[in-house]
Amino acid sequence: MCRLQEAEWHTVRKRGVSRERMDGAAPVTDLCDVGEHLAEPHGRQLLKIVAAEGCELIGASGRRYLDLTSGWNVANVGWSNPVVLDRVIRQMKSLALAPAWCLHDPGVRLAEALATRLAGEFAVLRAPTGTQAIEFALRVARRATGRYAIVSVAECYHGSTLGSLAASGIPYLQNEDAPLASWHRSIPLPGAPGAALEAIRRTILSEPAPAAVLLEPILTNVGALDCGREYYDAVFSAARACGALVIMDEVGTGLGRVGRMFGFEHWGHTPDLFVLGKSLGGGGAPVAAVVIARRLVEAVRGLAFDSTFAGTPAGCEAALATLSLLTDTDLIARGAEHGDTALRALRTALQSHPAVKQVRGTGLLLGIEFEARSRAAQAHFANAVVTELLTHDVFAATSRYTHTLLAMPPLTITARELSRALDALILSVTNVQRELSQQE
Repeated sequence: MCRLQEAEWHTVRKRGVSRERMDGAAPVTDLCDVGEHLAEPHGRQLLKIVAAEGCELIGASGRRYLDLTSGWNVANVGWSNPVVLDRVIRQMKSLALAPAWCLHDPGVRLAEALATRLAGEFAVLRAPTGTQAIEFALRVARRATGRYAIVSVAECYHGSTLGSLAASGIPYLQNEDAPLASWHRSIPLPGAPGAALEAIRRTILSEPAPAAVLLEPILTNVGALDCGREYYDAVFSAARACGALVIMDEVGTGLGRVGRMFGFEHWGHTPDLFVLGKSLGGGGAPVAAVVIARRLVEAVRGLAFDSTFAGTPAGCEAALATLSLLTDTDLIARGAEHGDTALRALRTALQSHPAVKQVRGTGLLLGIEFEARSRAAQAHFANAVVTELLTHDVFAATSRYTHTLLAMPPLTITARELSRALDALILSVTNVQRELSQQE
């Protein structure tokens, strides 16, 4: 073991971990700056990796990091899954891409696999990414209802394009890039001021009448928040009463992440549209989709739904392989079991910890929200824990706008890997709390 290099120490020091604490840990030499030619939005040092397999990221130094992000829920079936990669490579050798106005067998089979997964009549609109799929879903809802307003949930993120930002519930982003118009409004988070169920209904039912209510089955951006059945009952009831459609954003929660194939299955309500992305491609190729009630298909006719890279043959094969893995194995059930184990362990160890406000989670979407005097202090603490985790060969991230530490490893994580991750999380929170207390 050796001391952190000075350049690395400078970055760690800014995040509140003292030099003395780091003396016994191996230096994280895979941290690097982005250089002068990349426009990098995070403003921080990044981990330079050269490969990924299973639940591990492999750094440029050869060091292996247990990944608690899954690439933000991309690698639900594990990094470099051989089943996914084999089908993608075989497809790329014959037809990797196809013009948007051509039909190909992988696209037809993927649409059938998704549309027939649920009881009822559904069709599939292909998209290249989750963000663009959200855009498509909003457009379908507006065309189908003849309305424009969207109701979302406060602090929830649905994409980085202007339309998805405007429909999200994050005031900072709306003020920064997509000014909030009168036809967009948000319902509060559970427990927030004004979050009574009747107030939520009034917000949805108010004018202008909404085209759709957009929400997640488990809120990812705010740190794995489960709103509860009554919340969703109120949302669906109000939407039905005013003729609004319900769009469920399953980009981060779908395909086994929260213990079911689709997160909305927890609540007994089927949305009019739901959006899949990220993990749909199994980490092998980008692909996304909007699953639409068939009565809404006519709203797709016409211009502005074409996308050059929507539903590529290679992407569709990756999705088909992913669906097969999730359907034909016990990955979802095992992930749910691991999630329950992790939630119990973290709550036992951290729920009464002075630095921890709450530990929560559903399936393998877990969040540790930190107690702090301000959001800036909360972010400082969370980032310090992320940095500390790297010294234990664990890679994690915080929710971007709420600074809750998230743990969402691939569903393929083993009991041994999970135990190692939990030990590192508990130790890192304790170490950072002690070091910051000594600095005060």
